[in-house]
Amino acid sequence: AGLGVNALYGYLSSESSINWGAGMGPLAGATQRNESSAEGYGIEGIAGATYRINDRWTAGAVLRSGSRILLKGDETATIVGLGSEHSDFEAPVHHPATTGAGLAWQARKDLKFTCDIAQAWWKGFTSARTYDTPGALLKSNKNTYHWFNSVKFRLGALKRLSEKTEVMGGYAFDTWAIDRKSVDFSTAVDVPMHRFSAAVSHTWSPVETTLGALAGAGRRTSGGVDYSLYGWYVIGEAKYRF
Repeated sequence: AGLGVNALYGYLSSESSINWGAGMGPLAGATQRNESSAEGYGIEGIAGATYRINDRWTAGAVLRSGSRILLKGDETATIVGLGSEHSDFEAPVHHPATTGAGLAWQARKDLKFTCDIAQAWWKGFTSARTYDTPGALLKSNKNTYHWFNSVKFRLGALKRLSEKTEVMGGYAFDTWAIDRKSVDFSTAVDVPMHRFSAAVSHTWSPVETTLGALAGAGRRTSGGVDYSLYGWYVIGEAKYRF
């Protein structure tokens, strides 16, 4: 069993430009530029445990409390040729709590299978921002999202080919968290995701090397429109033991 504490730091910096078109009255044809930055701190707790049931089975569970980080900073909005507004602001960041539980089965001395289920508690996520001195350009907003808590299912296998070589493979499925009326491809919780992974590790004493790859894809339909997301990566690692 174990207990721990994470120190969290959040930093936000953004720049945006909007060109107002026809029909915007006095703003028609004008360009608005916004610049903002903010930072904040938080802590979260972690608790976990593993239990060896017998020589073949091991169970484990973990809980991470998550945290609410309050970012504090300032923003300037400028309409070129017309003036600008400036204000300090606060913006809460919902760092979600997570829970997980899993099992490992040592099928043979050289073969192990694992499975686990994890949940991220996204419900309550928000992008609210409150300005100290709101104006015509800088307006406080709530922007509370109707996100779901997402669930991840994972399966894995590890096969030892020799004393120096191991191969690994895995599959994971994530449910999505974003509500059906929203689209946000800045994060993979927008669509249900299928992920496949594989890796091989080899030891040339005193060097240990690993080569791995992961690929994932998902799609969903919202308002009669299909949305999809996919990606992949290959990663290598080398360790030297003194």
